[in-house]
Amino acid sequence: MTFECGRNKSASVLLGDVDAAADHEGPSPADITKLAREIKHATLPLGYALEFYDDDHREADRLTDRVREWISTSKCDGLRVVVLSCSGGEKPSLRFLPESWAGRLSLEFAAELKRIESLSCARKAGFSVQVRRTGESHTNRISQEAFLCSCSSEARLLIECIQRQFQKHVKFVFGGSSMTVNLRPSGKLLRINRTQNTVSECHPVITHELAMSLRDSTPLSTYRIADADDFRAAVLAGIGKAFLVPAGPERL
Repeated sequence: MTFECGRNKSASVLLGDVDAAADHEGPSPADITKLAREIKHATLPLGYALEFYDDDHREADRLTDRVREWISTSKCDGLRVVVLSCSGGEKPSLRFLPESWAGRLSLEFAAELKRIESLSCARKAGFSVQVRRTGESHTNRISQEAFLCSCSSEARLLIECIQRQFQKHVKFVFGGSSMTVNLRPSGKLLRINRTQNTVSECHPVITHELAMSLRDSTPLSTYRIADADDFRAAVLAGIGKAFLVPAGPERL
């Protein structure tokens, strides 16, 4: 039996390669995909996954729908998924998949589940609201560790690559829903949006490198973060070239 858990991960990341060939090496160890494939192709009898959402509850709904659909078509009886969605001041939403398992739990743990459903979710811990100064807006700041634990594996790898290559030349600002990579002493390079798993507000040379790499005739304002070397290479190349471009007004 194996247990995995995650926070605010997108359904596409958690179930990205679930139907790939048995010898496929793509899934990362912490994803539902890994559990499902070890049950389906290996000898794992049971795999449990707890996915917690305290940000975008639509992603919790998407994950629930995708897991329910996959279980019904794959006939994978050993996968057990718990989706817990909790917003400050509201009652928690607790869903169990597959439905047959949910039915047994509702009978065996009826009193416990009723107590959980009667609770009210607390406000997010670890998120502090900075004091607003003149000309500034409120900003939720969190630690780098908290952001990396809750973002996708693709975004985490991209951030780590940027940090390794440009640590002395850039600074990171981590917020509850996004983070920015900034030039020292000033100037924004790009924004990574955690829930959408995208990059936006890119420096023009980064946008150019991404467009060239992805063969887009017209550069886009937002790019979905891809788990591919070409995508990361384009971002890193753009950041390197941005150091050679005179800084313009910073976009707030």
